[in-house]
Amino acid sequence: MRLERFEIPAVIELPGVSIEVQVTERKYMTGDADGYWTYTSCGGLIRIAADLPIRRQRYILLHELLHAINDVMHVGLQEHHPVLKP
Repeated sequence: MRLERFEIPAVIELPGVSIEVQVTERKYMTGDADGYWTYTSCGGLIRIAADLPIRRQRYILLHELLHAINDVMHVGLQEHHPVLKP
């Protein structure tokens, strides 16, 4: 079985939020991390450093995507179950 090359997607759709994925130069990134996730009311953004090997970029994408899923689930729970609001 031959594996196809995994490309970093430009957009990931989660229930209730569309996440843009950018592989970009470090000078356009905040801080010194290899990647980060931000969430706003109109969507999300995952930025990944372009100077990393593709294997590391895939790892960073998964890492940040798990943060995104956790945040989306947390916000969704708060919207549907007012008792859980802080």
